[in-house]
Amino acid sequence: MLNINVKGGTPKHDGKRLCDSCSFGTVMESVDGKEFIYCGQVESQISRKITKCNDYKDMSDKNEYELERIAWILETKNGRVIGFKPPKRRIDED
Repeated sequence: MLNINVKGGTPKHDGKRLCDSCSFGTVMESVDGKEFIYCGQVESQISRKITKCNDYKDMSDKNEYELERIAWILETKNGRVIGFKPPKRRIDED
């Protein structure tokens, strides 16, 4: 028996809509249940369910600045500070 494997064939339509969790996506629903989806990356209204996008940015991902803001500043026993930056320098730069 011959097995044929086709890559990139018919897409699956059961995946989650990316716009719901994308930083660029705005999803609104009216009282009558109609949805309006807008993509800020392509600056356009989206009329279809998007399941794959190369500009997708998960809104739960943090950028470097956000990670530095929540990072702990640690001090060793000899008084040396370790971490991203000492707190005083971080405040002066903001």
